[in-house]
Amino acid sequence: MTVIGIVGQLAQGRASNIPRPSDCGNGKTNFMVYLAYQEFLQKNRHIITNFHTKFPGGGNCASSWSTFMTAQEIFEHFLDEDYEDALICITEFSGLIH
Repeated sequence: MTVIGIVGQLAQGRASNIPRPSDCGNGKTNFMVYLAYQEFLQKNRHIITNFHTKFPGGGNCASSWSTFMTAQEIFEHFLDEDYEDALICITEFSGLIH
């Protein structure tokens, strides 16, 4: 099992003058989804996320390339053999720690 963790901030500088919403993040989760999707395409890896992915599976938060589990479910199945070659993507990890 492999876990992707993107911590902190991606570069804050912007070379573009294109406006974006003030509540918009800086792309960490989008970058993680890109990396995971590449692993799915190139290595046919099982991808598990604690958030819903929408492309290219389409349809109301459905996806044909990733499996949604809550963080608790991921933790419960972390050592299962069925997920030995899975790639785990967890977003907003700091919100899971109490």
